[in-house]
Amino acid sequence: MSAAFIATLLCLVVVPFVHAEPLVQPGETAHVMVGITPNMAFDVSCSMCAERGSAISDPLGFLSFTLEHDHDQTASIICVGGGNDGSFTISGAYVCVVSDVSAAVCWQTNSPATSQAIYGQTDLYGSITPVQTSLVTDHEIVLDGLTPLTTYHCRAVSFDDFGRGAISADMSFTTYPLRPTIMGVTVADTTSSTATITWSTSTPATSCVEYGTSAGYGHMTELDPALTNEHTVVIEGLDPETLYHFRVLSADAYGQEVKSSDQTFVTEESGQTNLVIIYEISVGQVGPHDVTVRWLTNLPTTSIVEYGPDEGYGLVAGDEDYETNHAVHLTSLEAGELYHFRVTATEAEGAYAVSEDMTFETPPSELTISDLTVIEVTPSFFTVGWVTNRPADSQVEYGTSEAYGSATPVDPDLVAVHTVIVDGLLPSSTYHFRVRSTDTFGSEAVSDDQMVETDANEPPPVGLFGITVSDTTTSSATISWWTSLPATSVVEYGLTDDCQLAVSDQAYVTDHEMDLTGLAPGSFYYYRVRSRAVAGNEAVSPVGTFSTLEVVDLMPPQVPSGLTAVPDGSSVRLNWSLSGDPDCAFHVLYRRPEGDAFFSELATLAWNETGFVDRDVEEGLIYVYAVTAVDDAGNESALSTHATAVPGTGEGGRLWVYPNPVSDGTTIRFALPGSERGGTRYTVSMYDARGRQIDVVAEGRTESGIATAYWDGTDSRGRRLASGIYFCVASCSSGSLRTKVMVLR
Repeated sequence: MSAAFIATLLCLVVVPFVHAEPLVQPGETAHVMVGITPNMAFDVSCSMCAERGSAISDPLGFLSFTLEHDHDQTASIICVGGGNDGSFTISGAYVCVVSDVSAAVCWQTNSPATSQAIYGQTDLYGSITPVQTSLVTDHEIVLDGLTPLTTYHCRAVSFDDFGRGAISADMSFTTYPLRPTIMGVTVADTTSSTATITWSTSTPATSCVEYGTSAGYGHMTELDPALTNEHTVVIEGLDPETLYHFRVLSADAYGQEVKSSDQTFVTEESGQTNLVIIYEISVGQVGPHDVTVRWLTNLPTTSIVEYGPDEGYGLVAGDEDYETNHAVHLTSLEAGELYHFRVTATEAEGAYAVSEDMTFETPPSELTISDLTVIEVTPSFFTVGWVTNRPADSQVEYGTSEAYGSATPVDPDLVAVHTVIVDGLLPSSTYHFRVRSTDTFGSEAVSDDQMVETDANEPPPVGLFGITVSDTTTSSATISWWTSLPATSVVEYGLTDDCQLAVSDQAYVTDHEMDLTGLAPGSFYYYRVRSRAVAGNEAVSPVGTFSTLEVVDLMPPQVPSGLTAVPDGSSVRLNWSLSGDPDCAFHVLYRRPEGDAFFSELATLAWNETGFVDRDVEEGLIYVYAVTAVDDAGNESALSTHATAVPGTGEGGRLWVYPNPVSDGTTIRFALPGSERGGTRYTVSMYDARGRQIDVVAEGRTESGIATAYWDGTDSRGRRLASGIYFCVASCSSGSLRTKVMVLR
């Protein structure tokens, strides 16, 4: 190997982005460089070459290229540059999620790197998250244990595989107030078709109830957007004599939603208030000679159970106490028998209900063992199996005589088919053993004495089990398995089924876990595992496959700008500017009518559409609009700056009084002329039919050009005006708007 080739190889191993070394070989030369970032484009040139070239590293990090030198006897300098300027940078850092006690920081790097964040209540920070060592280009770190309603500063930190580090600019965010809690959920009242649900929240929140005939619900009341601490919701349209499940939902002003646990209520019979309803009958604590029957009633009733070997029953148990939660213990039963039973519930005024016939079966009185078998024998262990007539635990007593002297730990899992491994034995030896099981009722069964002889001392085979691929990312994966004997760990892998790459660990363990790093994103890999025991016996798995994840775009597009909303007769004309992101797929237009607490989706438009006419509006109502951009990956930007409009105003403005005629009071709304919108002072006055000012209803300043006032039908001294014709005038610096008002007493 020439000195020039060695120098080129070393330079790429040490500095894989930009380097220069003397080359003494003239003419055309071929080069192979290792340790390169996989699947990356590089520029290749030399000081004595006429043209520059390029090459792409393969998924295993090998870069191959040839160069043609112009001068046969002149040394050249070879230069290899990465797909960028060789720097390591962080971009797109922002706080992507905020809640009351946590936040998430997201960012990208121009090459795979670690993930970490520093944070604190000042720009001195003071706290740091653990390093996420997986090398990725899209990063997300969650900051936990934060204080509600507190401003925090944070920075993103990453280091690439070559030790180069980068840190983002300072970012700040404020956590939301403490998430509300739900308290005192109560069914305040029920009828045959309605139920009234009340509850409290620790902070003001919205009100809603999910309900249905099962815990899957399926129905929901209309959301009450009013933020309040005390909540009352009436569920209507229910069926009589029916058990309903429900839970309450509330969300605070920041959108933090909380839900109660599942609860139930029973509607009444139509026209009857003392109907007895029996539900949720269950049979528990079943033993050979006793059981407990439980049920619920909608009213306090007695607890009676009739039972016997057939539907004639013949036996009765229970008490006369009035309860809604019932439990009756039946004793002196025959083991291994089928019993019929039904429950009867009677309330204080004599109304009663009787359930349908039901059955239960008592277990046999004795626990038995059958099908005792030695499944496997080796030089150091044997495996024994047996069957019990009902679920029970498992244990084996063993030794070199019928005195035993040793026992396996009790396996507490209650099963009917048992398997136990007895290990730590000597080869070529005779052992006595017997199996033992105990069921949940304390009944025990023990087998007769059995004998087994262990095999001669030969290395047992290594068993490979539970081979799984987990924690797959764009550049890494974890292969795990376990072996029947302590053994080494080797994973062979590659882009072809001959699996030319390998990672290994020579420690002897039974639980194996190996991390594969430096993988190519979105690629299909082959792998197999190999384990060798101390005695040299080895096991190799068949070839398996897995795929690394594609690089996912998590960055939302740029927010659209310049949204305007202009009334156009009985509609509103909307316009905005394009998002500006090349991957913007479409825009979503949102609207919030007057009286609604939240925006709702109005329309979805193509990426190059920047206008829309909203015709589904009512004149005189205030409408607020916003628009977002959505990219090809489904990421949606934040809402744009809001725009407000009142349909029916036009450039000349408009004045509404409703109701009109007026009895006790009325609402006055006006939209100033277009030239006067934005920071304009206004006055709203009332005049009589002779043109005399009788009251100044409101004075103020409007930024949007839209304002609302209320007139109570009195003059400036608070006296009620007589029936007649009056005039309402809204004036500003450039003119006024007026309309006739009729007062009817």
